[in-house]
Amino acid sequence: MPLKSMAAYDTADGKLATRLGLVYYESSLFAFVMGTEGSPADDNLKPWIEAVAYAERLKSIGHPTHAWLAAIGPSSREQVQTPRFDDIHLDLGDINLQSCGFSYEERRAHSSLCSWSSYKWVPLEVHGTSRGHHWQSADFNALRQLHRLCAVLTVETGVHWALKESPRPAEWGPIQFPESTPLGLEKKENTYDESGLPAQACEAIDADRLTRMWKHSLNDESVGAPIEAYYQAASLRDSHPSFSLVGFVAAIEEVGKLLIAQPKGEQCPTCGRERTSSSAQRFRAALRLVLPEDKIKDVSSQLYRWRSGTAHSGRTYSWESSFGRPQMGDSLLVSQPQSMFGVRGTMRADELARDLIIKPLDGNPIKTQSENSAG
Repeated sequence: MPLKSMAAYDTADGKLATRLGLVYYESSLFAFVMGTEGSPADDNLKPWIEAVAYAERLKSIGHPTHAWLAAIGPSSREQVQTPRFDDIHLDLGDINLQSCGFSYEERRAHSSLCSWSSYKWVPLEVHGTSRGHHWQSADFNALRQLHRLCAVLTVETGVHWALKESPRPAEWGPIQFPESTPLGLEKKENTYDESGLPAQACEAIDADRLTRMWKHSLNDESVGAPIEAYYQAASLRDSHPSFSLVGFVAAIEEVGKLLIAQPKGEQCPTCGRERTSSSAQRFRAALRLVLPEDKIKDVSSQLYRWRSGTAHSGRTYSWESSFGRPQMGDSLLVSQPQSMFGVRGTMRADELARDLIIKPLDGNPIKTQSENSAG
């Protein structure tokens, strides 16, 4: 089918080696970057991404507002109880969270067709608004808000959160939470102890801190990368711990990137590109916020050795080869290497990454270091 229109724009100073192409096709606008052969460098790509994002924000100001409803909840995790909200209605900007007065119980499969355990979680009903010239475009914006919300909740609680019911226009009516589903989900009434709290042994969410973290994540987009890395790593934590470690290390590096002042005007003599701090320098700079100096070298080398083995050689170090089922050794006095990796690798990187991300998200100032002092 013929294209309706196309435009390409050069930068005013002509320093970028790329051009932005816009194609209007079937009521949608597609943007792509045109340049030399091969993938363009980041410094020739990011300006266009930022320009398109800025134009999108300006364009959406005049669009109608669409109210929507959705539902989210924590994902199943071994030996970890679901976090809870105690009958709360929490406003986070354009989003309102409402805890449901019931829980869902789902079956968590084991390594046998007849073996399973139950996992209870309380859904959160989400009320929000998004702008768009029609619901399809507003729906995409709603999904982005929900994705960031689940990511921030994952950082706050240490438990992975996921979308349970996709956003739908509020005009369709309230969400109908089913009594049961073909996948084995059963609706249960909450039980309470003598103090009036839910009987489940689970930790309440700090609503005040969550509010601060949410506002900061919207006001400072630089924290978006470590939040995203942590969120994706948390989704792999139980099923693919070795690859999960790669994501946690990346989140730590991104926090370190916020700490190190980049050198200006220095170019690599080999490739001619502007020099940046190394990933190892960024990693160590971040660790200095949460570890004493005498621990940084050992922790850094150990986590990086595992991370590099997976990232560059595809190696796995945990229980992936046994489908997540721990294997007992000949002696209970000697730790299995897979068990050591779980505690000193994935779990350690998870804790460090979460502590580091919470610092800037919770509004705590972080001291920027020069590249030399971070070395």
